[in-house]
Amino acid sequence: MKKLFFFSLLICFTLNISAQEMALSITGLENGDKVSRVLIQSATSGNGNAYVIVKKQHANSTTLKEAAMTKRVFPAANLLRKFPNGDIITTKLTNIWFSDYTESGSGAGMTESFTLHFEDELEMH
Repeated sequence: MKKLFFFSLLICFTLNISAQEMALSITGLENGDKVSRVLIQSATSGNGNAYVIVKKQHANSTTLKEAAMTKRVFPAANLLRKFPNGDIITTKLTNIWFSDYTESGSGAGMTESFTLHFEDELEMH
């Protein structure tokens, strides 16, 4: 029974390590032409030209919330996905804006989710 438990624990640990890494780089989120990088936990396709983003709260959370409330448009963003085999796919999104901002959890486990809308996307390798 102990062997089965440790084997299960090892499988879970391995799956968590090999999960894909994702980040969103947004030009002008914080100020001017500066690119802000936001680490995200998941990005799922929404309706039409949109992704639903889930991420841990971070220093830029207030800015993201304000952008969602005001429907502020940013000229571009890059969605970067790094896969366990080392492949990296970057998707360029143009004319982006946020909506449906929500917060959940408490303390260090606080997460936020929002919908990222875009006009056009171009997959780059």
